[in-house]
Amino acid sequence: GGLLNATFGNATEMIISIYALKHGMVRVVQQSLLGSILSNMLLVLGGAFFCGGIVHYKKDQVFNK
Repeated sequence: GGLLNATFGNATEMIISIYALKHGMVRVVQQSLLGSILSNMLLVLGGAFFCGGIVHYKKDQVFNK
């Protein structure tokens, strides 16, 4: 399940990156990959904090265990 999600979730990015590389737009590909990595990292971190806040609404949260 996770492999298919990772593969088909990034199919659009891969197609655009291949097209851009064929036309010499290396900087566009670099910025696209950087933006994708940063947005995915922030989305996962924010989602973890949000879900933790919902689950442990009235308790103290400990993040180092």
